[in-house]
Amino acid sequence: MTDKKRVWLFSGIFLIVFLISANLLLGLIEPRFYMKTTGKAIDTQKIDISGKSIEIQSPENITYNLRDKFHYLIRLDVSANFKVKNWKYDIIDVRHGNVVDKNVLFTPGTEIEVSRWENKLIIHAADEQGEGINKTVEFFVASPDSFPLVDYLNSTIYICEGDSLKYNFTVIDPEEASNNGPIETRIEPLAIFYIRPQQKWLLNGQKNTTFELFSKKLTKEDAGGVDNGFAIYNRIIHVNDGRYSSVNETSIRVIEINNAPEIRRMGVKTEVMRWKGGNTLSYSAGVFDREDGNQDSGNLKLTINFSEKNLFEISPNGVMNFIFNENHFGVYNVTVCASDTGIENPDPKIKEICGQTGGDQNSCTNFSITIAKINNPPTITDFYPKNLELEISTLRTSSKFYFNITTFDPEGTAPDVYWYVDEKEVAYYSGIDLVGGFSELGYQFGCGNSDTHSVKARITDGLANDTIEWKVKVSSINCEKRQLECSEKWFCENWGVCQNLKKTLGAGILSDADYRTIQDGCTANKWQEGNCGFQIRDCSDISLCNTSFMMPEKLQRCYYTDNPNCEDGIKNCHSRDCEFLTDCGGPCKPCPTCYDGMQNQGEEGIDCGGPCYTSCEIKEKPLVKAKSPLSYVLISLVIILFIIIGLQIAKISRLRKEVEMEVD
Repeated sequence: MTDKKRVWLFSGIFLIVFLISANLLLGLIEPRFYMKTTGKAIDTQKIDISGKSIEIQSPENITYNLRDKFHYLIRLDVSANFKVKNWKYDIIDVRHGNVVDKNVLFTPGTEIEVSRWENKLIIHAADEQGEGINKTVEFFVASPDSFPLVDYLNSTIYICEGDSLKYNFTVIDPEEASNNGPIETRIEPLAIFYIRPQQKWLLNGQKNTTFELFSKKLTKEDAGGVDNGFAIYNRIIHVNDGRYSSVNETSIRVIEINNAPEIRRMGVKTEVMRWKGGNTLSYSAGVFDREDGNQDSGNLKLTINFSEKNLFEISPNGVMNFIFNENHFGVYNVTVCASDTGIENPDPKIKEICGQTGGDQNSCTNFSITIAKINNPPTITDFYPKNLELEISTLRTSSKFYFNITTFDPEGTAPDVYWYVDEKEVAYYSGIDLVGGFSELGYQFGCGNSDTHSVKARITDGLANDTIEWKVKVSSINCEKRQLECSEKWFCENWGVCQNLKKTLGAGILSDADYRTIQDGCTANKWQEGNCGFQIRDCSDISLCNTSFMMPEKLQRCYYTDNPNCEDGIKNCHSRDCEFLTDCGGPCKPCPTCYDGMQNQGEEGIDCGGPCYTSCEIKEKPLVKAKSPLSYVLISLVIILFIIIGLQIAKISRLRKEVEMEVD
């Protein structure tokens, strides 16, 4: 082997060995860098008297910046210096004092869901004998502020004619609106359907609020009219937490139904023989159908049935005529029914949502006819309370007071019963439906009613009557929220324009008490007298309870400015509408959202990152590891080695040429 080949072989082997050694050395000594921020570590029983110990590698006593705003997941890595039969953990939401999970079995290396902000994790390890130790670590979970998220709001909401909408959805506010204010909602347009808050609840360190989308009882017109099938109402629901806003759309589909015909109350009938031979009776069944008109429209089919033998028929327009004599004496129970024709364009979902097909509907009414030679009046044979003059002094508004009667009729007629309170009919019972002539009324007297009331029961056989009356003195009734009796459901219009408090003094707009309340509020906010204002709005209860226990505020203070506009830096009302956030929404440009196609409100990209729940796409880059100072020294030595080898090769090459020249 020539000298040149020996030099090259030696250089190559040396270089390979050097590079391998340097790479191994760099891999062993290269440092890992972690950034610790705020946190608090609490270790308990790391090593007990038996020498047992556990260590928590993850989570550490650091702040974790988590991007997933739906689930905060942390890897749970633990170890012990003894054989562990089972591992358990407790996780506590420190900020809210809420035990999220307790004594949960786990396997090291799994992920657990934690809460935003401060968390306390307690690890329990038990050996084969059941003896255990524990260790605790506290850590902090940080996440970028986010816009309020609307959940459980379907794109289409179905409701039937004749029903009242009661639809709940949830607003999730990760920041709990602690720095920005309470969650505010608005529905546009504000007509037929309204929004009100229901309840607040906690989940994974986030306060959620349930709101109810509600309405009054929906009519045929709300469903689009007769034979229209349905009506669609597109609604925009705005939500804000005082800083960020969210816009959500939904369609409310009101499905038309076919209403059954309504037959006017027939009532018990008694016919008496007035002369020998033929005596005539004549009745008329009044019927109304929301879709098909009345008994004279020709769209309804009427039928009649008797419990015994049939006495007569009913005409297409509800007329009943009959000539009777002594051969017809007796009591006859009669049923009159009416059927309609159904609606023409039923909605495809009418069966699923409303429980009917939209086809024919029928309804019936029962009454009795007594034919007799003479008539003896019915009698109330028993009643309760026995005392006809009562005083109620300890009754609460949720309590009912009961009255009952027992009836008798000499001809065997079942008398109808009418109940009245203060001469107003409150209940009716057909005699056919009563068992043994017994009838009862349960009545709840109104809140705050301190007066004497009349409770009356009247029975009739169609010709003669009997009546009993109680005088009830009501006093000291507890006037608490009367929710069992009537559930208030309030909605409010937008606030009016802010009016200057001082300028309206003497105009009679505010009471003295309201004036002082607004004035005190402005002083508390340190507003100048010229900027102290108030706003008024109208609110209505669709339940018409005639109470105001749940009525929202109709008056509030506001920061007054002479020319409110969309660039004054004040959230105010003008141009017949109200801003939803400062200088946006309502009469101004739309408020920024995470789906408006623009990069705004601190987003990292268009509608992603920052306050948005969607993360921006990140292009993968080669992982560059941090180098220690020693690594740079070794790299420098490699470079120097290459230079030395190069110089040696050049020197050998030069010497070889000189030798060859001397030989020549």
